[in-house]
Amino acid sequence: MDINNLNEAFAGGQFHFVVSDGARPIHIEVYVDGAPVMREDCDDPPCHEMVFIPSGTRGAELWVVARDANGTLAQRTFRVGDADPSAGGVLVAAGR
Repeated sequence: MDINNLNEAFAGGQFHFVVSDGARPIHIEVYVDGAPVMREDCDDPPCHEMVFIPSGTRGAELWVVARDANGTLAQRTFRVGDADPSAGGVLVAAGR
């Protein structure tokens, strides 16, 4: 079973990840510094998930845990960063 992030983990933002290659259903739990922020069962892998990371958690450990119907366990940790630098920036379009 694999856990792959689709974006970086930022405090106050949405974290997107995919859990794949497990036997259905897959039970998924997400923690920020040990505090649970998501518990979900996915009946149709690959599981495309999104979880909100609380504000004020910069530097915290984001821990994703997945267990499939066969008891296979996958875990992955990420470090929570500052607010997404791409959000609220200036968009410049160049045309001819």
